[in-house]
Amino acid sequence: LHSLDRRGRWDFSIISESVRYVRRHQIGIVQGWMQPCNTFAALCGRITGRNVVLGVRTVSRAVYGVGPRAYLRSEPMLAKWARATVICNSKAGMREWLDHGMPAERLHHIANGLPLPQGALAPPFSVPGPLRIGMLARVDPVKGHDLVLRALRILKDRGLDFCFSNWGGGDPAALERLRASARQLGIADRAEFRAACESPWDVLESMDVFVSASLAEGMSNSIMEAMGAGRVIVSTDVGDASLILGPSGSPSGVLFAPTEYALADAIAAVASDRDRAAALGTRAKQKAAREFSVAVMVDGYESVYADLASSSSSRG
Repeated sequence: LHSLDRRGRWDFSIISESVRYVRRHQIGIVQGWMQPCNTFAALCGRITGRNVVLGVRTVSRAVYGVGPRAYLRSEPMLAKWARATVICNSKAGMREWLDHGMPAERLHHIANGLPLPQGALAPPFSVPGPLRIGMLARVDPVKGHDLVLRALRILKDRGLDFCFSNWGGGDPAALERLRASARQLGIADRAEFRAACESPWDVLESMDVFVSASLAEGMSNSIMEAMGAGRVIVSTDVGDASLILGPSGSPSGVLFAPTEYALADAIAAVASDRDRAAALGTRAKQKAAREFSVAVMVDGYESVYADLASSSSSRG
């Protein structure tokens, strides 16, 4: 392990330092992971003539700020210039890269790996009282908190007994705006916003229904964590949600169109048939262990690295 000790966002000396390090240690593959690391990996790999692998995960709608958007716009051009192999953690991401003109043979899909909880968690609906609805999401317009609050008001008007909690950081002004919105909707006594948690498992155990209301998404880590915890998942049908929670003939969760009425109907359906909902949670937990383990992710990366090493040997 060697740190390049980047001193700030305008410190580009690490490019020359990484070039020297790669040459000195005869490294064959330069791996970048998200921006700005992908920019430096592409430059270093092209200068040294090494194989470049770029790990990408974001979708364009969820990227803010001049700097991050500049990196995002330049990423496909740098990837082509460096003849990089690109690993997307979502099928939605792969479609974006194909739209940018990236050759399909240089694109790979490897899902994120999920460390599963060490101990058994209490199943959904194990605690009497209100239906416990929750989210694990930073406070960000793309995460759909306003939509969720409006759906909760509909559920209150329909007479559903529930409590709601969101765990995630965010701008204090944005958090206060959401609390004010909850007061205006008449649900402030049922909705709370808490700081981000270090480990999701205890928090997820306190939920019966996990909601993902994102308006744009690639592969949602929080959905995968909720699956690992065996929660009943209700999610907008965006990004890879249908792939993660499918197939439709044997679903592991409930998909809804991004409107407050569709979300309210989905949660109401869960509340009215808890046996069916609990079965969804069981399937979700089994699928997470089978398809989204760290071991499956590592195998995927090892396969990509082995193919690149083999190609380099044949060229040499």
